[in-house]
Amino acid sequence: TYYISRQNNNKINTVSRKEPSSVFPTTLVVGTGVVGLTTAYYLAKNGHQVICIEKREDVALETRLLHLAYTDSNYFKHPIPFSSYTRGTLQLATDRSLFDSLAKDLNQSDTKDQIFSTNDEVIRQEPVLEAVRDRIYGGIYNAMDTNGDIWEFCQNLKEILVEKYQVKFIFNEEVKGFEVEEIEKQKQYRVTAVLTQNGNRIDGDNVVIANGTYMTPLMKQLNVYIPVYPVKGYVVEIITPPNIPLPLVNICDEVKKIYISALAPNSERGVVRVSGLAEFAGWKDIGVVSEPHRAEYLLKQTLSWLPHLSSYPTKFYSCSRPVSPDDVPIIGQVRSSAVVYENVYVNGGHGSKGWTLAFGSSSLLAEIIQNKTQTSIESTPYAPQRFA
Repeated sequence: TYYISRQNNNKINTVSRKEPSSVFPTTLVVGTGVVGLTTAYYLAKNGHQVICIEKREDVALETRLLHLAYTDSNYFKHPIPFSSYTRGTLQLATDRSLFDSLAKDLNQSDTKDQIFSTNDEVIRQEPVLEAVRDRIYGGIYNAMDTNGDIWEFCQNLKEILVEKYQVKFIFNEEVKGFEVEEIEKQKQYRVTAVLTQNGNRIDGDNVVIANGTYMTPLMKQLNVYIPVYPVKGYVVEIITPPNIPLPLVNICDEVKKIYISALAPNSERGVVRVSGLAEFAGWKDIGVVSEPHRAEYLLKQTLSWLPHLSSYPTKFYSCSRPVSPDDVPIIGQVRSSAVVYENVYVNGGHGSKGWTLAFGSSSLLAEIIQNKTQTSIESTPYAPQRFA
């Protein structure tokens, strides 16, 4: 048996094929962000014995640790707490031109958003904006969205996976290579185990790579190019006393491209999170606030909408969003013009929409792995080979 790792120049060495270990396949999921956890959820529901492998000491400590997200809690089968507070998203327009553009986009969609054509209507929906009434021309309101603390959500989903579905977690193990065997067909291979930086070998019948921005360098170990690039965003967190008025809806400034959201306050404090911007910083300084002035910009724009928060302490963070070239997730079996891997799959490239798209993406991948001839939605637009 030979290994693929950084030390062997990516040369694929092979041994003879063996059959899966049991009728209930063991599937390794590499990465435990929201995409990796939802992948584990759907596979476990379908009878897989799932082992999640994470290089950090716990789940959701990379892209999503302090990122805010918009989602619809009505889609959740399990009542998972995640500090949801706001109801709906309000896109703000500061002039007639922007308002007309937003309204035109709405008319071309199938949503049931409400159009607010005056600032009075906007402020009835979101009273906290009263102080900046004169800046507002109108807005678009979507009632379905909510928000929440993604780290809290992932922690609670982890508990469900362990207690209800017997999913196993291995932390502090970074996958660095693969053990590969050849199938009878030419250029077809099968991964039988992953190899970690600690020298451990973890066997599996299937492998799902869902490790976000680290997907591209890891897949190079299999001589496959999966284009996922880390795009750094910034997050500002404003900590308030618990009795301070907070936004009741998510606020979206379409001009400045910033997204303001409040988490559920507790007896000790309130929290407003703001995210935005995009910095093509590569794999260097992931998770580091390398350009503090960008975070300062986010704070300044936030206070222009919520000036009553100006006296409260703030914290700056960054997160690297795993973005594909067409900003569409990459979901499916790994194959290229040179090789096909029978049992290796990817689920990544969700960019800033990880929480929004995680459940749908992972449900689709589970159907693909189950060899369903008819998936719930057409899988071709998401297939990795579109970049071959």
